Amino acid sequence: MKIETVKRRQQIEQKRLRETIQQVLDQLETDSSELAVRNALRALDAQYAEAHRAQVTLEDVLPDGESLEAVLNEWRELCKEVFTTRTRADTFLKEKEESKEPMATSALTEKSGSKSQLGKLKPVPLPKFDGNILEFKSFWAQFEVSIDRREDLGAITKFLHLRSCLSGAALKAIEGITVCAENYPEVVQTLHNRFHRVPEVVESHVLKVVSLKECSDDGAADLTRLHDDLNRHFLELRALGKDVDANLSGFHALLPIIKKKLPPDTLEAWRA
Repeated sequence: MKIETVKRRQQIEQKRLRETIQQVLDQLETDSSELAVRNALRALDAQYAEAHRAQVTLEDVLPDGESLEAVLNEWRELCKEVFTTRTRADTFLKEKEESKEPMATSALTEKSGSKSQLGKLKPVPLPKFDGNILEFKSFWAQFEVSIDRREDLGAITKFLHLRSCLSGAALKAIEGITVCAENYPEVVQTLHNRFHRVPEVVESHVLKVVSLKECSDDGAADLTRLHDDLNRHFLELRALGKDVDANLSGFHALLPIIKKKLPPDTLEAWRA
């Protein structure tokens, strides 16, 4: 390869490098965005690599003497420009980052303040379950939110918390199951299969309605008590998809029993 060709390539790449340096400086002078400055620096690094390759190629073909020394001195000066430009750009980016810190600190302070307010709330105790099928739905809804859905707890920890909440028939249902991560989903499913069988839950609510205490008189307190008891069981049945208002045959089956709970004067007023 002719020296003239190599030298021309070296001069072209150095010219491009100087143009790239100027592009970075222009971005800094116009206070451009961080993204624009970083892109300009990437272009500078890429062009520096090209210029360095052309420089090394020229140094390899030039004989020792004044010509080689002049080429080396010129390259050293250009490298200084690259270093100075990069230092300015790094300082610019650092100042940009530091200007963001007060806002981030303010946001963090607000967030910490919110957390500190939450921290003042008393911890809610975990629910307990003894095997009463009418209480399982409520128990699981609370346990699911408090423990089961938490991503910061492992399966074994969840298993231990669940066991601590159980007693009676519920605890007996999972006795003998080894406490390990793999068994936690199985234990949850076992409890659902045993205590959330919809037909049995529906039957229990109906039996509770049948066995409600009759009103002894027309007093408001006794009627309110009956209303609240009936309403509670009907709401639970509705949540299970067994709405007595929508199921005519079911409601008619219960209606005579409910009427017997009413005091005579109230029943007469109803019939009227």
